[in-house]
Order: sequence, then C-alpha cells, then structure tokens
Amino acid sequence: MMCKISIAVDDNRWSQKPELIEIARKVLKSLASYYHVQHKSVSVLLTHKDEMQALNQQWRGKMSSTNVLAFSAAGGLEGRTLGDIAVSYDHVCDVSAHGKSEKDYFAHMLVHAFLHLMGYDHENDAQASVMEGEETQRLVDLGFAHPYEDVPPGG
Repeated sequence: MMCKISIAVDDNRWSQKPELIEIARKVLKSLASYYHVQHKSVSVLLTHKDEMQALNQQWRGKMSSTNVLAFSAAGGLEGRTLGDIAVSYDHVCDVSAHGKSEKDYFAHMLVHAFLHLMGYDHENDAQASVMEGEETQRLVDLGFAHPYEDVPPGG
C-alpha cells in the first residue's frame, strides 16, 4: 500500500507552479517508502505567510510567520495518519532569502517537516546534528542540492 498524500492549495500562486506540487508527491512518497510508513497518510497545506503566522500563533504561541510547520497526528507512528505539513509560498519562493533554487528549498522543507513527523527534532545541538545529517542524506539521495552548503555564485 502506498502512502496517501493529500495536498490542499489555499494560495493560488502554488497552482502556477505544478512542478513544486509534483515534487511534494515524489518526495513524500519516497520518504514514506524509505522509513517504511507506506500505509500512512500525510496531508500537505500549500499556503501563504499570513496563514503560516496564524498557524504558528495558534499551535506554537509564536507571533511570526515561518517557512514550514509539521503537526504529528495523535497516536504518532501507531495511527493511520502520520500528520500534517504546512508550507508557505512566500518563504519557499523567495529564493533570495535562502540562496537555493525553489525546487531544492521546497524539497528541503518537505524533508525537514517529514522528519519532524517521524520524531526527529533539533532542540539541542546533538538532535540538530542528527536531523541535519538525515535531511542531507535524504535530499542528496533524491537528487536535490545539499541543504547546508552554499550555492556557488551564479549557481
């Protein structure tokens, strides 16, 4: 059984980038297979900075927008639903903010969020090191850029 990926778009700018929506499906299905959670479902909300700020305030008590949020489902890895991911168009598609291509940065945000759903975190240096190593390996395996290396000028 394949992982069920549900994608909701509430910012029409995402609809103008169907290649990013396809990347979401590809990346999440690949991760589900790699981590042996094919029988789960993951919901993705492709949204904008204002909605991200509202979600961040509601669920994390933070008054700022953010690039990606991950919400693990009740029951954790034991339930049918792995969780929900929300991604901000404004953060992902502002390539000047992160020095990567939209595709590479978007894939990184999806991998980062998925790893949170799998129980990874970065609350301290040791956790961050493990999570960043996992992110890097998964992204490189999928053909995306190393998330923590600078992009060469003009690259």
